[in-house]
Amino acid sequence: MAVMLPLIADSHDVHSSKFNNSPLFINPAMTANFRGNFRFGLIYRNQRSIWVPYKIYSVFGDSKIKFSSMNRTCFGVAIMAYKNNAGDGILQNSLGSISFSATQGFSRFNTFRVSTGFSTGFVNRCVNLTQFVFDVQWNRLYFDPNQSNNEPFTSTSVFAFDFIFGLLIVYDILYNMRAYSGASISHINRPKSTFYNDGNRINRNLIVQGNITLLR
Repeated sequence: MAVMLPLIADSHDVHSSKFNNSPLFINPAMTANFRGNFRFGLIYRNQRSIWVPYKIYSVFGDSKIKFSSMNRTCFGVAIMAYKNNAGDGILQNSLGSISFSATQGFSRFNTFRVSTGFSTGFVNRCVNLTQFVFDVQWNRLYFDPNQSNNEPFTSTSVFAFDFIFGLLIVYDILYNMRAYSGASISHINRPKSTFYNDGNRINRNLIVQGNITLLR
């Protein structure tokens, strides 16, 4: 059972229908929050219900870092990348990021833990304008792609850095039952996301999560 509550939805991010399989998209504090030492994930989504399918590719891997002198503390590191294609102009959003987390236990057997996480990386947004047609290119007989579209594009590719912070509380109710509660805020620096010479930026996005997981 899982519950997600997007309290602020001023921006639209890449998402997967099975969000439990993409934990680093939800909260960087979930880095290395799993049983074991290494984790690897791969996601592919092809939404064929529309004329031009949306495609999403995502891959991530994370690992725990422990020190023998710190029994109740562990750290995590992760790398993640995704790319999605959308629409007639093959609008592409790409991201490459690295995440870090620190987890502190507050009970004898570490059944109650608090984690903080931070993620940073670059984002790229690009589009193929030759695949579009505009009203002004209609010459009353056909669309002429050689005619100016009169749009003030200054670029067809935009690069920016992005920063995400998260907090997570974990409680092991039973050996095979775990409860999570946390929150994350993405696009802290509100990276630029426009092909025009204006101040359009991605708005900050707050996600509050809570779930109970049955472990195998």
